[in-house]
Amino acid sequence: MKENNKKKLRNNVYTIIFFVLIFFLISSIILNKPLTDLDEMWNYNFSKNILEGRLPYKDFNIIQMPLVPYIGTIFLMIFGNQLLSMRILAIIISFLIIYFSYLILKEFKVNKYVNLLSIVGIVYLFEQHFRVDYNFFLLLILLVIIYIELKNKEYLGKISYKDIVIGILLGICICTKQTTGICIAFVSIFYQLIFVKDKESFKIFIKKSMYRIIGIMLPILVLVIYFTLFDLWIDFIDYSILGIKTFSNKISYFNLLKSDNLIIKIFSIIIPLFMLIQLLSILTKRVKSININISNLILFAYSCASIVVVYPISDEIHFLVGTLPVILLIIIKTYQLLNKIITNKAVTIFLKSFTQIIIVWIGICILYYSLINMYNYFNNCNKYEQINHFYYIPDSDYSRVKDVNEYINSQNKGVYILDAQAVFYTIPLDQYNKNYDMLLKGNLGAKGEEKIINEIKTSDNIQLLLLNDRQKLNWQTPTNIINYTKENLTNIGSVGIFDIYENRGNK
Repeated sequence: MKENNKKKLRNNVYTIIFFVLIFFLISSIILNKPLTDLDEMWNYNFSKNILEGRLPYKDFNIIQMPLVPYIGTIFLMIFGNQLLSMRILAIIISFLIIYFSYLILKEFKVNKYVNLLSIVGIVYLFEQHFRVDYNFFLLLILLVIIYIELKNKEYLGKISYKDIVIGILLGICICTKQTTGICIAFVSIFYQLIFVKDKESFKIFIKKSMYRIIGIMLPILVLVIYFTLFDLWIDFIDYSILGIKTFSNKISYFNLLKSDNLIIKIFSIIIPLFMLIQLLSILTKRVKSININISNLILFAYSCASIVVVYPISDEIHFLVGTLPVILLIIIKTYQLLNKIITNKAVTIFLKSFTQIIIVWIGICILYYSLINMYNYFNNCNKYEQINHFYYIPDSDYSRVKDVNEYINSQNKGVYILDAQAVFYTIPLDQYNKNYDMLLKGNLGAKGEEKIINEIKTSDNIQLLLLNDRQKLNWQTPTNIINYTKENLTNIGSVGIFDIYENRGNK
C-alpha cells in the first residue's frame, strides 16, 4: 500500500512538473508575439472601451455578445490598461483549454504517457494561434461542460442539480457568442433523447431539459437586464442581428485542403469522414438496441455543436478551435483501437518505456524553447515603451505608428483611417471612432457600407486615410467605401503607408 502511495505521489509530481512546463511554454509563446494580430487588438479595444465608460453596440461596433470584453476589462483593472493585460488573460484561457483536454482524455482512461504526448501535439497545433478571443473562451467553457458530463455520466438517465450547473455554463456560452452558444445549448439538451425508451424515461428527459433551460436563463436574464438598463436593444439588434445580412465574408472549407500545414490538410479530410462514421455507428446501435458507450456519445454530441465555429470562415484557427473536441475523440478511438491490436506484453512494456523517454526528452525541449523565447521577450520588450498601451510588446514596427499619429494630432479636424488596422494607430491616441476603427464587412450594422458612405458624403472638415496602392487590403475590407472615397474625395498627400483624402466639396 505504501509503495503504491509513493508511486501515485511520484506520478502526480511528474504531471505537475509537466504542466508547469506547458504553462511556461504557452506564456513564452504569447508574450513573445509581435504586434501583428488584429483580432488581439480588436478584443483589447473592446475591453478598453468598456473600461473608459463606452457601451457595446451603442458606442463601439461589436457583433458578438459582450461577456469576454467584460472579463477582459476586469484584467485591465487589475493589471493596467495595457495590451499586455489581455495577453495574461490569453495565457490563462489557453492553458486551461490544454489542461481540460488532458482531463477529458484521462476520463477515457487514455494511458498517462499517451495523454501527455497528445497534449504536446495539441499545443504544437495551436502554437501560432494562442490569443485572447471569444472563440477560445467559448471552447474552454465547452470543454468544462464536456468534463462535467463525463464525470457525472451516471446521472444522464436521472434528474440532478448538476443539470442546472451545466445550464448556467450553456448560458455563459450564449453570452459569449450567440450563434455557437445556441447550437451548443440545443445539442446539450436534445442529445439525451437517445436515452428515451418509454414514457417514464421521456418524463425524466423533460425534467432534465427544464433544469438545463432554467440554468441557461440565469446568465441570459442578467444580460437582458443589462441591455434594458443601458438601452442597448436597438443597437444590439442593428449590429448583431440585422447587420449579419451584410456579412459576406467567407472562406470555403475546401481552402483547408490547400493549407501549407500538412497536419491541417490531413485533419480537414479525416474529420468529416470520422464524424460521419461515428454518427452512423451511433444510429445503428440505437436502431439495433445495442448499448451505446455514454462517454463516446457525450464527446461526439458536443463535437457536432463545436464544429459550427468552422462556418463561414474556415481558416486554420477557426478549424482548430471548432474541431478540438473531435481531435480528442480521434485520439481516444485510435488509442482504444491500438489497445485491442497490441496484446503482446513485451511490446506493451517497450512502448511504455519508449513513451516515458520521449516525454522526458520533450520536457527538456520545452524548457529550452521556453527559456529562449522568454530571453528574446525580455531582451526586446522594453524598446518601445513610448507607445501608449503597447508597453512590453516586442518587435513591432512602431516608427510608422509615430509618424501617422503625429500627423493626426497636428490636424484641427477629424482624421479617420479607413482600414482594418486602424486600431494600431488609434489605441495609442486614446481615440475611438466607432465604425471607422473596425471597418469590416458585417460589422457596420444593418445599412452597412451605405451608412458609412452617406456619413462621408455629409461630413465636413474631415480627412480619410487609405492604404496606398502598394499595400494589400485586408480581406474583410468594405471595398465600396474605399472606392467611393477614391472617386469622390481629393487626394492631398500621404503619410506613412496611407494616402490622405479630404472632403473639400463640403467646405
